[in-house]
Order: sequence, then C-alpha cells, then structure tokens
Amino acid sequence: MRNFTNNGTIESKDDHAAVRLQGAKIETFKNEKLISATQNAVAIKIERIGNGTGYDGSIGTFINDGTIKAEGKASEGALKFYNTTITSFKNSGTIETSNANNGSSGSSSSTNNHRSSRSIDLYKATITNFTNSGTIKASKNNAVYLNASTITTFINEGIIESESQGNNDPNKQNNDFKYDNAHLVHAAIRVQAGSGETSSIKSLENKGTIKAKRAGISLARQAGTNNGNNGSHNIKIGTIKNTSTGT
Repeated sequence: MRNFTNNGTIESKDDHAAVRLQGAKIETFKNEKLISATQNAVAIKIERIGNGTGYDGSIGTFINDGTIKAEGKASEGALKFYNTTITSFKNSGTIETSNANNGSSGSSSSTNNHRSSRSIDLYKATITNFTNSGTIKASKNNAVYLNASTITTFINEGIIESESQGNNDPNKQNNDFKYDNAHLVHAAIRVQAGSGETSSIKSLENKGTIKAKRAGISLARQAGTNNGNNGSHNIKIGTIKNTSTGT
C-alpha cells in the first residue's frame, strides 16, 4: 500500500481494530476526519507480520489532522505502533483515549498488549521526527508510551496530557518514584525498557504543555524486572529544552 488517506469515518464497534496493518510499507498515512474504536479495540494498529522471516511495518509520513480516539470501557488505546519504523509523525488534530479501564502501565506491550488504554503506544518502534501541535490525551493511562523504542527528535507545540495518577494502591502512593513503584505512575510521556532493552528520546523540546496528575515525564524500568541477573535497562533522554511560556 503506497498511500492511505481517510477523509470520512472509520469506526470499530467490536474487538477488532478500526485500522490494522501488518508488515505494511506506506509512504504517507493521513487521517483528515475520524478513526475510532468505541468498544474493546484499538483505533489504529501498525505491526509486524510473521516471526523470523516476517516483515516490520514502515511508514514514511504519518499525519493526523483529524481525530483518532478510543472510548470503550475496555479500550486497547488509540494508536499502537509495534515493530514499526516511522520517518515523520505529525499530529495537529486529536489523539485520545477516554472511559477506558485503568490497565497496567508497567507491563510489557509485547505480553500485555490488551487493554493498555494508552493514547500512543510504541513497542520496538522507531520514530525519527515526532511533532505534536494538537492534543494527545489519555484519561486512564500514559498519553505517549515508549517501550524498547526510540524517538530521535520529539517536539511538542500542543498539549500532551494524562488525566490519570496511576498506582491505585494507597499504601504505595507516598513512594511513587522509588524503584519498585515508578512503573505504576501514569505520565504524559513514559519512557520504559525491559531487561536488555533500550528506550530513548534523543532530543525533546517542549513549546507547549506537558502535564499529568503526578508525572509529566517518567522514566522507569519494566514491571517484574530488576537490575540483578535480568540484564540492564537502558532508558535515556538526551537534550531537553523547554521554551513554553504557559503554565
């Protein structure tokens, strides 16, 4: 598939994604109107097809000028990029999840790929240039989530927000950022890695708003792993520049 453009409505009302592409090679993916999941599915999922000799997904330019949303009570989230490479990601519209169950913020996307309710969920994905001038919002989880993934240049000129605090255990809420609890905290931007994996944002510039109830940006190891015999967890953010004049 060379180009994909939606200028109407694509809607999932069951357990299947509104748009699911496996191993697709796309030059331009553009949404101008509405892509949504209203029940138990993800709105858009781009992923690898097959194992071993299979193929990863590849997108030259991903553009959202419209709305991508998931609003079911058991939603899988708005956007999932698994084993996918994207050269340019541009959002000037709205990407959001609402009304979803809390989900598990710390579990690996590869093993807990259901009910994640994140707005943008990256697993073993690479985005060279990520630009947001619109709104990315999650009501019950992380808004932008990286696991074993890399964003080279991340520029936010709009709003990235998580309305959820996460970590519903009252016995742990006073120790959110200790090593054994940090993965439970929901954030606007979460950078996470499992054993032997690396997640990174090489350059992050905020010209807009990044906000959450507890953490605007959170770096945490994957739940269920440690720094003992399970290998290293490489979680990196390079340059951070904030030029926002807002609150």
